[in-house]
Formats: sequence, structure tokens, C-alpha cells
Amino acid sequence: MLPADLLTSASRVLGCSVCYGAADSPLTAGLNMGILSMLAILVFVLALFARFFWAFRKRAKELV
Repeated sequence: MLPADLLTSASRVLGCSVCYGAADSPLTAGLNMGILSMLAILVFVLALFARFFWAFRKRAKELV
């Protein structure tokens, strides 16, 4: 199969149980937990960045 054929024929693309809406599938539960854990990591890292810049702001106010 050529790459051009892959792009033009959508009928060859098959979805997993998550795509078909099987809510009780272990794959769906694992995917949801993966999304939640990545969101938790993202929020933690963004909070650290905010704290870092807040500390710079505090030091800048002390110098002036």
C-alpha cells in the first residue's frame, strides 16, 4: 500500500473500542486514567512555573 493510498481511503482506518464507544472496556478505563494522570502532571508543572515567576516578582518588589 502506498502512502497516497493510505491518505485517500478512510475505509481502511479502523477504530479501537474507545472509538466505538465501549464504555465498559478496560481499554477505555486505562485511557481515562492516562488522561487524568497527564492532566495532573500538567497542572503540577504549571503550578511550579507560576510559583517560580511569583518568586521573581516578589524579589523584584523587594529591590525597588
